[in-house]
This record gives sequence, C-alpha cells and structure tokens, in this order.
Amino acid sequence: MNTKNLIKIILIFLVVSFFILQGYGQQKDIVKDVTERVKILEGQKDNLNKLAELLKNDFEAKKKQLDTKFILKAEELTLIAEEIKRKQKLNNWIIGFLAFIGAGSIVGFFLWIKKFVGKKAKEYAEKLIEEALQKEKQNILESAKRQGEEFQLKEKKSILVVSLNDDSSPFMKDFFQEMGFSHVSYENIDKTTKLNSSDMVLFNNEAENLKHGDILNIIKETKKEIICFYFGPDRFDSGEFKNKVSFANARVQLYGNLINALRYQALL
Repeated sequence: MNTKNLIKIILIFLVVSFFILQGYGQQKDIVKDVTERVKILEGQKDNLNKLAELLKNDFEAKKKQLDTKFILKAEELTLIAEEIKRKQKLNNWIIGFLAFIGAGSIVGFFLWIKKFVGKKAKEYAEKLIEEALQKEKQNILESAKRQGEEFQLKEKKSILVVSLNDDSSPFMKDFFQEMGFSHVSYENIDKTTKLNSSDMVLFNNEAENLKHGDILNIIKETKKEIICFYFGPDRFDSGEFKNKVSFANARVQLYGNLINALRYQALL
C-alpha cells in the first residue's frame, strides 16, 4: 500500500466518521425535539382536559339553572292558567246571571210593550170605529136629508119636457117614472102651452133634432124664475141666459145635474 492510497483511506474514514458523528448528533437533536413536542402536546392535552371539565361543569350548572327556571316558569304558568280558569268560570257565572236578568228584563219589556201597544191599538181602533160611526152617522143623516130634499123636489117641482115630437121622448118618460118625479108633462117644440106654468123646462135634444135658435126663442118666452135645462151631446151656447140654463151631455149626468138645478132654483 502506498502513501497515496493510505491517505485516501484515512480521508474516507474521516469523512465517513464525520458524517456518522453529524448524523448521530442530528438524530440526537431530533429525538430531543420530538420529546419536547410530546411534552408540549401532553401539556396541551392536560389543559384541554381541564378546559373540557370546566366547560362540562359550567354546562351542568347552566342546565340545572335553566331546569330550575323552566320548572318555576311552568309552575307559574300553571298557576296563571288555573287563575284564568277560575276567573273565566266566575265570568261565565256572572254572564249567565246577567243574561238571565237581561232576558227576564227583555221579556218583561216586550210584555209591557205588547200590553201597551195592545192598549193603544185598542184605544186607536175604538177611536177609528167611533169616528167611522160618527162619519157614517153624518153621512146617513146627510143622505137622509138629501133624499128627503130630493123627495120634496120630486114631489113638488113640475117639469115640462120639450122634444121634437112624442117619438123622441120614450127614454124621458121611463127615466122620470123610474126616478119618482110626480109632475112631469111632455110637449112638442112647436106646440108649447105650459112654458110658464112649470118650474123647469127641459129641452130633450139627445137625438140632436132641435135647432138651438128655436130653443133660445122658447127660453126668451119663459118667466125669470123658471129654470131651463138642456140635454144633448152637443155644446149649447145659452148666451145671455147662461145663469138660467143648466146642462147634461150624457144620460149618466142627467139625474144629478137635474136635481142640482132644481135645488138651485129652490134656493133662489
């Protein structure tokens, strides 16, 4: 072995030894570092266990406190509910009592109203009946008076019916006979003899066969106190004799207008 090879071997040994020693130191440092980290983790674990214990104790305390509050609140709500039920029951009794009193009052009020209204209705009905009886009595008296007056007029007043001829007055004869007139005579317009011996002269022109001029001439010949009556469907102009002549244009008007004309003459 020469010197150069020996030197190489020594150098290699030294290098290997250096690396071995360095690796051992590094390994020793790594073990030391791991040991320290383990200790730190164990310390953190202890701290976490203590913190967990504290949190657990605090949770238990909070839970117990909440349970206590819940129980107290539940008991309070139960008391309130019972109080509400009690008051509700009392209110129901009060409402029922008031309803009974109110219903009794309402029934009594309606009974009073019914009695009052019945009394007033009876009084009002009696009043209406009395008024109706009085009115009917008055109507009967007035009717009797009118009938008595009409009877007197029909019994006492004399009427002359003037027509074109006897053939034109059959309705008139039946009418006066049915209506109960006692003194009625009939003449043709060209043969009048009783103008001033009658209370009324009635011109029967229902067939429109009398001339208005002839009628006016006859009216002029009658006395002032004699009243004239025109019966016909047409319009008759009595001229200066308007206060002396009465009219009827239809059969349904004849009786009423005739009686009114006789009544007017009686008043005059």
